[in-house]
Amino acid sequence: MNQKGAPRGATRIYVTGGARPTHLSQIVQRGTGAETDWNRWLADNGFPDLDRIGRVQVVGMLEGWDMPWRFPPSASDTTSTGVALAFAKWLRSKA
Repeated sequence: MNQKGAPRGATRIYVTGGARPTHLSQIVQRGTGAETDWNRWLADNGFPDLDRIGRVQVVGMLEGWDMPWRFPPSASDTTSTGVALAFAKWLRSKA
């Protein structure tokens, strides 16, 4: 029984190598400032750059890295940072 009244879906468990941890998806094109920003964010958080762990996605004539957002989250956005960290861990597990 859920005694605290929280919705049952409130707890998420991410299994390494499991399903994509977020439905959010934007293409980050190679050679752009967005790619540079993501690579800096990944390095600052202990992850390899997109060339090593990224997943390429093609939509029409647009090709780039599949990421939750076009640019990484700001340090003050703890919710988005948590999503980005979970996504980076998932990427690393798939690399």
